Amino acid sequence: MEWLRNEDLVDPSLDPNVYITREHSLVVRQARLADTANYTCVAMSSLGVIEAVAQITVKCEQGPWGS
Repeated sequence: MEWLRNEDLVDPSLDPNVYITREHSLVVRQARLADTANYTCVAMSSLGVIEAVAQITVKCEQGPWGS
């Protein structure tokens, strides 16, 4: 299983703000406006490939004063 962000492979080793759980869920910590994107989960097996897409929109960023 793999995750794509706007058709680019999500690599948690390159972005400390994201991680993939043991259950294969993608978690974005401290989401920023730049994290707004289409995220696609792609599962592959000998039976074929299936995809699910979620559009994530970050509305605002939290400032140092809180929200």
